Amino acid sequence: MLLPSGLVASGGETVGSAGPRSVDAQYQECLEAYVVRARRVEEHSLAADWYALVVLTEMQMSVVQRDDGEMWIRQEFPAEEVVESAAVRLRPILLEGDACFYQKALRAVGYFCRASPQDTEWVRATRAEWRSRVNPATAEEAGYWVVVSNAVTGENRDLHCHL
Repeated sequence: MLLPSGLVASGGETVGSAGPRSVDAQYQECLEAYVVRARRVEEHSLAADWYALVVLTEMQMSVVQRDDGEMWIRQEFPAEEVVESAAVRLRPILLEGDACFYQKALRAVGYFCRASPQDTEWVRATRAEWRSRVNPATAEEAGYWVVVSNAVTGENRDLHCHL
């Protein structure tokens, strides 16, 4: 069995630098790390207003035509510092090497729910969905796209990344 730390279980225990630990303890630690991180993400001010967060995903823009014929497109975003602090809280959940990585937490949930076929199937489907969303070769929409415009020069640059 592959454990969250990447060690292979043998006889129900793994040997790390701190000595033998049970498989249950490894998965318990993984879930605890995930829950602590998820609570920090949930407590962020950006997540406090679910409706406002959903509105951000809808890319609402206003287009204004000025008297001189020039068109302006405007989209409201939260302050950069707010987004950056949210990203700092969320990032460990997205990093494979972190103890609170989402896939590790799902693996732990699957381990503890292994006696329930319905739960096992849900965990399997959720893990597959996650993999499809983070796989760069996926045909589904995932990632981000940012356009930066200089109002003075009219120069535009775009940045995109498939997660």
